[in-house]
Amino acid sequence: KSPLYIFYDENQNVYTRASTFPTDVAPITLTVNCRNTRQIHAAAYHFYSGAHIDAPSIEGEKNQTLEASSTDKQSKKIYEMITRLIMVEKISASSITVLIADRIRRKSYQGLLTSFTLPSETHWGPVDDLSPNNVKVETVARFKGLESDILILWGLDSLPEAEKRETLYVGMSRAKSLLFICGTKAT
Repeated sequence: KSPLYIFYDENQNVYTRASTFPTDVAPITLTVNCRNTRQIHAAAYHFYSGAHIDAPSIEGEKNQTLEASSTDKQSKKIYEMITRLIMVEKISASSITVLIADRIRRKSYQGLLTSFTLPSETHWGPVDDLSPNNVKVETVARFKGLESDILILWGLDSLPEAEKRETLYVGMSRAKSLLFICGTKAT
């Protein structure tokens, strides 16, 4: 007899499962974005469809791009940015996440990143490694429902067209304070 609460965002349909729920109660629409900055909201909600969602009041930093012509060069830019964040900006490694959009090529992307040794006893790891020294590396699909202070979205160059809208919305909207998009200039 306990209540059952279901939180659902139909724009996060990255698993392509049926969307029926065991209830006939009318939904309550949440209309205020409490996770992101206005900058991140503007980028992510470009790929959102549905009821209007009010942007947060915090303006935040401009979203940034890490541009390079190949995945090898992109991985180096990501490594250099994370090193700068940890060493110069003094950001905790656990506040940083690299999300891979292309889950089919996940191992290839992870392999490129993990070939770099992170500074100051930090390491690359999965989302379930709660160590303060862990820079999380995960796919967008597996990170759905979670959030990160600083997020680097990567692997968009090879993403199938049919998956772009949902993957971009879900991936970008996981960032709380700072969002980096990594890819080729065309992407």
